[in-house]
Order: sequence, then structure tokens, then C-alpha cells
Amino acid sequence: MVFLGSLCTGGATVVYSNSFDSSADLSAFTVFGETFITYTPPPLHSVSVDNGQLRIDTTYLEPNNPSPPVLFGRASLMLNTSSFGNGYQSVLSQSAGTITWSFNLSNQDGAFNNGFNFILASSTINPYDGNPGFGYVFTGGGLVGNRMTLSRFSTGIYGGAQALIDITDGLAPLPQQGSFKITYEPQLDLWSLYDSLGSAYVDPSAVNNLVGTAIDGTWTHSNTPFFGLAGYTTGSDFFDNVSVAVVPEPSAWLMVSAFSGLAFLHHRRRR
Repeated sequence: MVFLGSLCTGGATVVYSNSFDSSADLSAFTVFGETFITYTPPPLHSVSVDNGQLRIDTTYLEPNNPSPPVLFGRASLMLNTSSFGNGYQSVLSQSAGTITWSFNLSNQDGAFNNGFNFILASSTINPYDGNPGFGYVFTGGGLVGNRMTLSRFSTGIYGGAQALIDITDGLAPLPQQGSFKITYEPQLDLWSLYDSLGSAYVDPSAVNNLVGTAIDGTWTHSNTPFFGLAGYTTGSDFFDNVSVAVVPEPSAWLMVSAFSGLAFLHHRRRR
């Protein structure tokens, strides 16, 4: 089920939620595939809903086999965050409070290492384009070993990437499954990554195993109005229970009320 708008849950406002129950849950996304300058191959990717999950399949082609090049598939599903509702701002630092991205994720290698990208924020609708695309992305699968990173990028996802949080022992291919939560605190420009890795998904919004933090405001004060999910190289990626939430900062009235309450209690104790 796709949810657009606002829903208050335990102090957090859920501004986007997608459980990928049916193919209709893909309708709001714009899908970008691989592009090659010299060749026009058949699609090397497919996007579907499989067993209540988003499934991205990618493959490869050797048009001059056995001579190079080898062409790899890629697919990204992108969404404009203008529909995300109250509290969330495409200039992340202007959001009403801590932003939380929660999701389940798994990947399966094909003929080569398969990779995934969870695109938290992008200045362009197709973040694989070069200049001037910039933003933040969570990447893994196709990296050395089970490495995964939370990075900022400056000229498209593959250009000028700078790892903010670098995890060497991250999500392995299936049958391991991952549940992730990434938070950004505007007041501190603080990023945090939480995960739960095991044989089954858990509620990603409840994951509390902190694996890394970083401070970065390079692009949080710029407009990054696009969000997305992507797979690349060869194999399959699975995303589920994706949500974005904002925990509003206490209002001035609440802070004054709390201070007044503490002052009153202190006065009573002194008496």
C-alpha cells in the first residue's frame, strides 16, 4: 500500500510509506534504465512487485562476445518528494525535525556482484546523470565483500562520491536479509545508520542497532527534491516496507511549558 500525506505515529509524522503489495504501488515512480552511447541493447532490467516486495532484476550483454564491452543493466525508481506532507522539506536542513528513512532490503548476485542504491535525496530526478546531480545515497551489494556506505555524491551517484559512514561487514547476499533505519538531525547535520541483519526482516522503523554516525551538511542546505530505489549490475534487489517520517522538534510553547513546570517543581521542593 502506498501512503502519501501525513500520519502521526508515536510522535513521528509518517510522510511516505510503501509496502509494495501490488503493481499499483509502482505507479507514482518514474523508472530510468541503463543508457549506452554506442549500443542500443534490449532492456537489461525489469521492475515488478513480487511476493509483496519491490523487485529489480538486472542482467548483462556482450554484444561483441567474446570481445569487450560488457554492458550491465540498471534501474532506478524515482519519486518527487513534493507529496511527502507536513514537516518534510526538500531542503533537508529546513525540515521540522529528525528525518527517518526506514526500509527492508535484500539482494542476490547474478553473473557478477549485484548492487543496490537507496537514494535518500537527489537534486535531479535521474541521479545517475552527471553534473549537476548531487545528494545522499546508501549503497551496497556491488562493493568489495559485504561493504556498504552512506555517501554524498556531487556529479551523479558515480561522481565525486564521499563515504560518510563506511561499514566493511554489512549486508551479504540472500539468504541474509537486512532491515535499515537512517536518520538525519537538521539541528546538528548529524547522520546515523542503524541495521538488523539476519534470516528474516524485522520492523525497520524499530531497528536500534547503531552502526555509524557522521556530521555532514554539504547538500542538506540545498534543494534535493527526489528520492528513489535502484539496482545495478547483475542479479536481483528487493525493497519492502519503505517509509519516511519526521519527528517534529518541540515547539517554543512546549519548551516554555516544560521549563515553567520544572521551575514550579523546584519552587515546591524549596518550600
